[in-house]
Amino acid sequence: TLLTGSYNILLGSGVTMDSRNSRGDNLPSSGQLRRDLCNIVGAPNTTSLTRISGLLTNEQRDEALTQRFSECSPGPSLRHVPRFLWRRLFTFNIDDVLENLYAGDGNAKQTLVPINFNAPFEPTPNKSELLTIHLHGWVRNPDIGYVFSASEYVRIMTGLNPWMHVLSEILATEPFIIAGTSLNEVDLEYYLSHRTSATPRRGRGPSLLVQPDPDVVTRADCERYGLVLVHATFGDFMDWLHSEFPSPPNIVDLVVPDTSAMFSSQPKPIELIKFFSDFELVQAADMPLPGVPSRFMYGREPEWRDLYQHLDIERKDNSLLIDDIKQRLASNTIEEHQVVIILDEAGTGKTTTVKRVAHDLALSGTTVLSVCTNSRIDTETAKECLKHISTKVLLLVDGIADHVEQIVELLEEPNVVSKTLVLGTERSYRRGYLDVVFGNAGFTIHNLRKLSAEECEQLLERYRRFGLVGEHDAIQNPSRFARQLIGDPVAIAVCRIMNDFRPLERIIASLWEASMPDDRLAYLCVALSEHCHKVGIRYSVLQAIAGPKAPIRHLFGPEKPLSLTESPVNDDYVLAANSIVAESVLLRAARSAPETLF
Repeated sequence: TLLTGSYNILLGSGVTMDSRNSRGDNLPSSGQLRRDLCNIVGAPNTTSLTRISGLLTNEQRDEALTQRFSECSPGPSLRHVPRFLWRRLFTFNIDDVLENLYAGDGNAKQTLVPINFNAPFEPTPNKSELLTIHLHGWVRNPDIGYVFSASEYVRIMTGLNPWMHVLSEILATEPFIIAGTSLNEVDLEYYLSHRTSATPRRGRGPSLLVQPDPDVVTRADCERYGLVLVHATFGDFMDWLHSEFPSPPNIVDLVVPDTSAMFSSQPKPIELIKFFSDFELVQAADMPLPGVPSRFMYGREPEWRDLYQHLDIERKDNSLLIDDIKQRLASNTIEEHQVVIILDEAGTGKTTTVKRVAHDLALSGTTVLSVCTNSRIDTETAKECLKHISTKVLLLVDGIADHVEQIVELLEEPNVVSKTLVLGTERSYRRGYLDVVFGNAGFTIHNLRKLSAEECEQLLERYRRFGLVGEHDAIQNPSRFARQLIGDPVAIAVCRIMNDFRPLERIIASLWEASMPDDRLAYLCVALSEHCHKVGIRYSVLQAIAGPKAPIRHLFGPEKPLSLTESPVNDDYVLAANSIVAESVLLRAARSAPETLF
């Protein structure tokens, strides 16, 4: 988790006590700052920081806070922070230590993007940039003010401040390193209130609290919130990390593949980083069937490894599409339609088909790029890099409606359209939107054929091999049972194979009845989100909907009646495990209990 840049970091004043301000003074701890402010206004030394900060005049605030914490030089405790990749950085500190740390480090792996607490929400950028959110204000925006008093906390939290809500949601589920702060601050207690020992996501590194002097309360809080206590100063902890991982990977190592044969002239490194944050280069491999089924067999969208291992079946549409695309790529003229879209209902196998086509074309030497971002494509960078592509390229866009505006913009560039063919998928109910955006440029529609008798037998045999056939007689007479599946969308056929060949409505009813109310709510949220936007819903948002007492992670896996599965594209998202089940459940819920959805 650390080496892939997936850790968030949350810092308090304890990490900057060996940093110095422009006067040459060490920056104070929160306790020392409180006592200093008490002396300034003549209040008792026991007065809390939240109360004393509200008594400062504008002149006192400028002198004691803005000037004192400006133009700071970072201390040795922070020196190794820029050596690692971080997902996001949150800080309670108002100083500019971090900004000066990254600006003065020529080997920093990321560029710092400072954000004050009042700034509008921005999506997480590519890994080359590190959003750094000042939760209490920032000396470079002194006119906005600082957040210390209890009334200011309440006012900002109740005002739907986006960054405070983001932190409260992701702190419950994502891996964090928390340092330089105890757990008894007013706002930190609020952020942690959404977290229990059960809410963190599975398969992620643990969240850590780095604390040099933990007491019994701190230890109890770590147990309560599922935090691993690191008994050390932050500087010692970072020194240890650096000694364990002296050469952590940089962004190019993580993001950019070998492009030596791909470009006629190499784009700039920063352009490559941005480009391969939006696209992945499809690699091809030929591997035997595995000994155990993957999650693809239970309804999840296929990962590339599933294609390498031939877990899918050979469909007639695969060869027809491959022949069509080869002809288009071989043409020396720009076709009327440079976009081919498989437009069909949910559960027909659109994603599996285009991935098989893309894989087989890549295996034969075609350059294939696949969109891998859930956010908007950086079209300017994409144009610049695609200009340098040395051969024609197939661009795979699964769920093309989510990126159609950027695809149209790319194809308006002459140097791009002349060498780019787009292969996309989309559900048929989004046809109207695609027509509007593509306009006169248009696109070619490919509808998948219904499963033939031969394809149904292939499918049944694949599930028999892994022991996933729900009806014993189907093993004895596969041809007869395969005929029952002819004409079904592949997702319905799979559901029936695994559930005694019952009609889909009966399967859905049994799944619904077998699920707990909390499971149903979570599944409906994911299914509805996926219906509207292919990438689904953020894990942290779903956990916030369910609440800290209903951990989402127990809903994953094929053993759950209505299970969820994590997206292979972006680890911020989860998807419904099976699109046809998701849509059928939505229809059932809308008919039987519409108030559940709205």
